[in-house]
Amino acid sequence: MIAIDDQKLGKKVVFLNSIRIAIFLTLTLVSIIIWLFFNVHFDILPVIITQVAAIAVSILFFPLSSLLRFRLLLYLQLTFDILMITLLVYLSGGIISPFYFLYILPIIVASIFLSRRDTVIMATFSFISFGILSDLLYLGVIPYYPNIEVGEVPLGTFIYNLLMSFIAFAAFSIMASYYFERIRKTGDQLKNIQDDLQDMILLNNSVLERMENGFITADMEGRIISYNVKAAHFLRLKKTDNIFELLLPKPDLAKIKKTWQDNTPYYFEKKMPDFEWSSP
Repeated sequence: MIAIDDQKLGKKVVFLNSIRIAIFLTLTLVSIIIWLFFNVHFDILPVIITQVAAIAVSILFFPLSSLLRFRLLLYLQLTFDILMITLLVYLSGGIISPFYFLYILPIIVASIFLSRRDTVIMATFSFISFGILSDLLYLGVIPYYPNIEVGEVPLGTFIYNLLMSFIAFAAFSIMASYYFERIRKTGDQLKNIQDDLQDMILLNNSVLERMENGFITADMEGRIISYNVKAAHFLRLKKTDNIFELLLPKPDLAKIKKTWQDNTPYYFEKKMPDFEWSSP
C-alpha cells in the first residue's frame, strides 16, 4: 500500500513539474516574441532570463522527488513559484506589472494537492510577498527597475489595490480548497465502496465454491453468466451453454422462457436422473 501511494505521489510530482515547465516555457516564448517585434514600457530581457532560470530550477525538482517527501517538496516548489512571480512582478513594473495574475496559479496547485489549511497558508504567503514588494516600491525603499516610469500613486489607490489583492487571494483559496477537498473526499468514498464491493465479490465467490450444491446465474435469455465448481461438475458446463436448454424440458421451454422474461424468479433442483423446476 505504501509503495502504491509513493508511486502515485511520484506521478503527481512529475505532472506538477511538467505543468510548471510548460507555463514558464510559454511565458518565455511570448516574452521573446514581444521583445523582438514590439515595444513595452519595461526592459523585457531580464524577465526572459528570469523565466529561463525558473525552467532550469524546475527541471532540478525532478530528482528531488525521490529524496524528499511529497508535502515538503510541494511546499518548496510553491514557495519557489511565488518568489519567482514576485521577481517577475518587480522586473515588469511592480504594481502595474502584467504578471500580477500569476499569483493565482500556486494557490490553485495548493488547493488541488494540499489541505485547505495549506492552501490558505500559500495564499497568505502570496499576498505577503506582493504586499512587501508593493510597500517597498511605494515607500521608495527600493527603486523601480531601471527604464520603468511609474507616476505618483495616491495612497488611497495603493491601499485599495492591496486590499483587493488580499480579498481576491483569500476568497479564491477558500473556495478552491473547499471544492477540491470535497472532490477528494468523494473520490475516497468511491474507493471505499469499490473496496467493499470487491470484498463482497470475493466472499460470495468463496461461499459459492464451498457449496455442496451446484449454483448457476444466467441472464433473461438463459445465457450462463457464472457457475460454481459443483455445477460445472454435475452438468459439464461451458460458458456458451444456455440454462434453458440444459435444465428445462423441451415441451415447456417456450412457456418457461416467457415466465422467466417476466422477471419471475424460479429455483431449479436437479434430481437423478431428471430435472424438475418449481416456483418459490
